[in-house]
Amino acid sequence: MAREYAIIEVICKPMWERACSRKRLNIQHLCCLTHRFREQARSHTFGGKFSVFACQSVDKSCK
Repeated sequence: MAREYAIIEVICKPMWERACSRKRLNIQHLCCLTHRFREQARSHTFGGKFSVFACQSVDKSCK
């Protein structure tokens, strides 16, 4: 029985690591999206004068 558990552990571990790396990438993309939504909300409150400037500054930080 111990050998069967060892085989299952070896098979499952790489799958978990791949899931974690994918999760990290998704979190980074959500960060960029959050900043864009905040900047768009600010630009709408000022009548749209700063909308182009706000989008350019956010895009530089996300790259």
